[in-house]
This record gives sequence, C-alpha cells and structure tokens, in this order.
Amino acid sequence: MLKASIMEPQNNHYDFIMNSSQNKKSLINLNGTPKKQKILFLVIIIGIVLIIFTGLIMSLGGGSKTDSSQLYKIAANQQDLIALIKTNSSNLKSQQNINNSATSLAIITSQAGELSTYFKKHGLAKVTSKQVKAHQNSKYIQALSDAKANGNYEDSYAGILASRLDEYRSNVKTLYSSTGNQQLKTILSNYFDQLSLVMASQTPN
Repeated sequence: MLKASIMEPQNNHYDFIMNSSQNKKSLINLNGTPKKQKILFLVIIIGIVLIIFTGLIMSLGGGSKTDSSQLYKIAANQQDLIALIKTNSSNLKSQQNINNSATSLAIITSQAGELSTYFKKHGLAKVTSKQVKAHQNSKYIQALSDAKANGNYEDSYAGILASRLDEYRSNVKTLYSSTGNQQLKTILSNYFDQLSLVMASQTPN
C-alpha cells in the first residue's frame, strides 16, 4: 500500500511535466500559424498586383512581342531612308529631288528620334540595334550605282525614294491596325499623316 501511494504522486508529477511540454508546443504552433498565414497572404497579394501592373504596362506602354517585331521593321525603314538621302543628296541636280529629299529627311529624322525614345522608355533599347539591322535593306546602293553608270541616276533615285517611303508607310499602317496599344496608335497615326503629306508633295502635278 505504501509503495502504491508513493508511485501515484510520481505519476502525477511526470504527467504535469509532459502536459506542460505539450502546452508549450501548442502555444508555439498557435502563435506561428497566423504569422505564416499573413506572410502567405501578402505574397499572394503582391503577386496579383504585379500581374495587374504588368498587364497595364503591356497594354498602355510596352506593347507585345509582335508590336516590337513590327517596330524594328519600321525603325529599319527609317534608318534606310535616312542613309539613302544623306548618302545621295550631294549628287542630286534636280531641284525637285533636292526639295523632296530635304523634306523627307527632316520628317523621318524626327520620327526616328521619337521611336528611339519609345524604345528606351519601354526597355527595348538593348536589342534595338541588332534587331533593326536584321531588317535593313541596302540594295539601293548597287541600284543607284548602276543607274549612275547608265545615265538615269536622278529618275532612279526619285523612284527608289518613293518606293521606300511607300514601304515605310505601309509598315506603319500594318502595325497601327494590329496593335492594341493606344499610345503606340497615336504615334503611328502621326507618322502616317506626315508621310502621306510628304508623299503627296512628291507626286508630279
């Protein structure tokens, strides 16, 4: 009987220790769970905000990959036209060609500057040079060299300039029709109107 009475308080004593340990463990879990839930909740909210923000940037500013690809073609048109005019302006004798070249160069140089700013603003500047170069076409160099040798340089130059301006305007129109980027649409609309005026002034009466 004495042995049994001694054992009973010992059992109660150990039960108290075990219960205390379990209570502490339970308290730790209870305190930790809300904190983890808050962190997870914040991560989800931040993720949603980033997705929405990225969507807005794409729709209002940056545009899609398709837009970028077409923009590189337009930039290539600009660079080709600028090179065509600058390289050959000193060889021109026709006053009409001289005037048309000067007007075209002023308009296209301005547009090229605006497009360059657009590339930088929307993170496209780092790949612009390589991508634009891939779309450039310098066949006009040989064509004008042959025309000069054949004595029809002025007419060939006027024809090439008109053809390149038409190609440029066509690419502007294509992107305007396909893009959902309103900022880009405004830029392209201005380009198209300006090019249309330049090309109209070059048409013989």
